[in-house]
Amino acid sequence: MPKSLKEFKNLDNVQARKGGRKVDWREIAEVIIESNKAFSVKEVHESVELVNQRVTRYRTKSALDKLVEDEVLEVRDDGKRFWYCRNTKRGGKSGRAD
Repeated sequence: MPKSLKEFKNLDNVQARKGGRKVDWREIAEVIIESNKAFSVKEVHESVELVNQRVTRYRTKSALDKLVEDEVLEVRDDGKRFWYCRNTKRGGKSGRAD
């Protein structure tokens, strides 16, 4: 059923809200890089130090894949799951180009 515009006058204006700010993915990438270990999506999603289930596992995987695409992280596959670790192709201790 359609609503009249009078009903919307009492609602909050949500245009100024910014979505996707629950997790800073660059900080997550830095933790993964500095740990010098590989993490699965499940470990990143459930870890208290990392995402701590603040977003869905699908969103976690999508964000990690974007970091791989940006060459911040590297993804490896053991046949069962994907593992995300520092990008060894970029050089430097932290995986960043110096």
